[in-house]
Amino acid sequence: MNTSRSFLLFVLAALANAQSAPDFPVQVTTNLRVDFQSSFTIVDPAGMLMSRNDILNEPTVNGPKDASQTLDFMIFMIDQDAASPDNSNERVQYLQWYQPNLAGASEVLFDFGSDAQNFTSAPAASYVPPTPPAGDKAHRYTLLLYSQPKDFSIPSSFGSFFGSSDLNARLGFDMAGFADAAGIGQPVGANWFQVQNDSQPPTSSSSTTASPSTSSTTSSSSTDTSTSTTTITTTSSSSSTDSSTDSSSSTPAPTTMTVATVTADSSSFFVQTSTGPSTITTVTTAGIPTLTDSPSPSAQQSTSASASVSLGIGSGAGTIDARDSIRGLVVGLVLGVASAGLPWLL
Repeated sequence: MNTSRSFLLFVLAALANAQSAPDFPVQVTTNLRVDFQSSFTIVDPAGMLMSRNDILNEPTVNGPKDASQTLDFMIFMIDQDAASPDNSNERVQYLQWYQPNLAGASEVLFDFGSDAQNFTSAPAASYVPPTPPAGDKAHRYTLLLYSQPKDFSIPSSFGSFFGSSDLNARLGFDMAGFADAAGIGQPVGANWFQVQNDSQPPTSSSSTTASPSTSSTTSSSSTDTSTSTTTITTTSSSSSTDSSTDSSSSTPAPTTMTVATVTADSSSFFVQTSTGPSTITTVTTAGIPTLTDSPSPSAQQSTSASASVSLGIGSGAGTIDARDSIRGLVVGLVLGVASAGLPWLL
């Protein structure tokens, strides 16, 4: 009974002094000082909940009290709560950071590179700021400091986790398996902290916005004729269109033209419209003597002093065609002049 109680107390004491996260496969009791100098934040006590904004840059770590330039170390940082790419309910390890060739005459360790006593050419794994998915539980991050042995190299079975630009390649890392394969023994210190993303996860549903429909208006056309000016206004608008309507059925844009009176003659001039220049031809009867005889049917005109005209709208210009009216007016003009001048000639 006393033996069982002693063992239980030992287990509880070990758990209380643990410096690696609960359920992490590598348990360490020696504390590793971890200092995020960019935010003046020290991970103390172990397991504290930290803000992501305070840990955006890699930390500084302290080695053992006997650390010197002749002793080399390497640091690992592991997220043990990453979601498996094969099963979202399964949690796997993610290699968050690996840095070899650490040394220092004081307790603070720096990357000595090729000047390290036990230099290794093993590629580092750049620091990735902890970023748990939105709405997920708090992720646990454990930092482990190992002594770097002479002639250290990455085991071939773990080569894909290091030196790759694809950060997803770090998923599924096995810290305990790596330490065993590399023969690096037990860590000299450890520490851990937690990070949680409190923002809401994105919803799976999405809304689509329909394209706005084209409003339709009715077309209108009017013609005013007076003795001084002839105003021709044609207003048209595109009818309502949808995805099944042929684009060739749309009508020209609104066009408004005012035509000046031309007396006793026919004239042609240009009018600039919204669709391009248009040739306008118009004829009036102002100033022509009144006929004593009834003119031919082709010379019948409106009681208005200006001849009626028609506008043909094409893709580039509008044209007023008054050829039939001209023919009748010319006949009437000849008859009028002959009738007025015949007694004088006699």
